[in-house]
Amino acid sequence: MINKLIIKYNRLSSPVKAAFWFTICNLLLKGISFVTVPIFTRMLSEVEYGKLSLYISYEQFFLIFATWEIQNGAYQKGLFKYRDNIKNYTTSTVILINIITTIFFCLIILFIEPISSFTEISKPIFMILWIFFLVQPSYNCWLIRQRTEYKYKSAVTVTIAYSLINVIMPIMALKIFEPTAEIKYASGLIGSILICCIFYWSSITNLKKVIQDKKQMLKQWSFSIKFEGPLILHSLSYLVLNQSDRVMIGRMVGNAQAAYYSIAYNLATVIILFQNSINQALLPWRYEMLQKKYYKKIRESTNYLLGVLSIGILLFILICPEIMKILFTANYYEAIWCIPPISLSVFFMFLYTVFVNIETYFEETRYVMYVSVTCALLNIVLNFLGIHYWGYISCAYATLISYILFSVGHYYFSKQILKRNNIQIDDIIDIKMTLLISIGALAITLIFTCLYEYWILRWLIVGVIFILGIINRNTLIKVIKTIKGKK
Repeated sequence: MINKLIIKYNRLSSPVKAAFWFTICNLLLKGISFVTVPIFTRMLSEVEYGKLSLYISYEQFFLIFATWEIQNGAYQKGLFKYRDNIKNYTTSTVILINIITTIFFCLIILFIEPISSFTEISKPIFMILWIFFLVQPSYNCWLIRQRTEYKYKSAVTVTIAYSLINVIMPIMALKIFEPTAEIKYASGLIGSILICCIFYWSSITNLKKVIQDKKQMLKQWSFSIKFEGPLILHSLSYLVLNQSDRVMIGRMVGNAQAAYYSIAYNLATVIILFQNSINQALLPWRYEMLQKKYYKKIRESTNYLLGVLSIGILLFILICPEIMKILFTANYYEAIWCIPPISLSVFFMFLYTVFVNIETYFEETRYVMYVSVTCALLNIVLNFLGIHYWGYISCAYATLISYILFSVGHYYFSKQILKRNNIQIDDIIDIKMTLLISIGALAITLIFTCLYEYWILRWLIVGVIFILGIINRNTLIKVIKTIKGKK
């Protein structure tokens, strides 16, 4: 059996192998992070853990302005545009990001007192953040190149080492110094900087050569700025959807409640992990399929992945109460009611990225901005009203509603873009099947939430789903082969 598996594995294409290993890698990374969450909730008080979650939220906010997230958006598209000299393009990108980062932190220094007072982030932490934002994009660029070129071996090794250092250093720092959010956060940043410096040095070794060809460098900068400019508002809006609820809970209710909500969100990131892994592996593949006009392959893979993801999310929702009891103290258990809507939001995160990939492929990033800003503003309003009238748990449902609208908005604009390019959206996305899976997932999530206090019934359902999966395994295998293009 082992020999058969090895033979089958060797027959897989490079993209499939890469997707498999990047998913395994992300599972390990999230597994390490997931296992250590209970460690840090015990090492830090509830208030300190709540402060830590706010630090992370502010970091994501500063990251957008300090780097424009060029390393995640424009850079990936540019790898296809400037594939003839990727090394010089990478150096050019890192220089541009460093300039933006330096300008941003000069502004931070001018207003350091009010910013530090509002965020509760000390001046030394801001200095560490500056260094982190200077070197971290080079690591991201390297990782994206490995995914694009399907070089998964070195990427898996480095990312696991990166994750371990980010866990080990904070634990040691909390033991040596004092158990505070600031110590944990600063030690994690320093660990990241140590790893990223290696990639930063590698990315600027040909700096002199790139600067000499100023015309090409400015051309690449112009592309990155035009591509990423509208996406800044999208990134901010996406951040609002992911982080504003914790900030608002911390401000309107308290840091302890922000910690409870963060724990629920951290549990849901087990599902986000799969969604991110799939998207990271599929983005270069989707670009390639769109370029070659292999629309049917995108349609088939999307149907299958939406089905598998929805089943995985629903199973996760069923067993989450027991996971919560095993991993966390009783104080955090009330946050269990946040998990079903947050988990289902991941389904719509994946769905909307399918439409966004179409928009970014055709470089129509302004439409991404329109939808994102509208949904983010709505999310803030829903969070405010929900916290005021129903408490912090309502933020989870505000997140779900916002991501549903995200998907609807991006569907509309991607449809318009494809129409202008003489392509029917039904050629790429099976809208009827997508709608059916979405409505089914919503209805079943509601039912499963009502069963949270009946553990026997929930585990009976898990058993039935598992048995049905075994009975229908041949059908599942057939679908997988179809997606791979085999008869």
